[in-house]
Amino acid sequence: MFDFYRTTSIAEVELRLSEMFVLQRRGYIVDTKFAETILPLLDVLDDSAIDAKRVDTVLNKGGMLVGYFFGGEPNE
Repeated sequence: MFDFYRTTSIAEVELRLSEMFVLQRRGYIVDTKFAETILPLLDVLDDSAIDAKRVDTVLNKGGMLVGYFFGGEPNE
């Protein structure tokens, strides 16, 4: 089962990330409009996110927020 939370601001992105700890969420899919602005809020970036300079997925890995990029073409 998936929950869907429409996020419209970076402040809401910060709230969703904090919910990962409080509500023990395992991950979130990141809207493209926040794919770059979310980077400084994460603890670790996977090589895929470093190469793409954006993320589309955030996972809670043992209390560390890890950003990944799984789709599309990386930014040039």
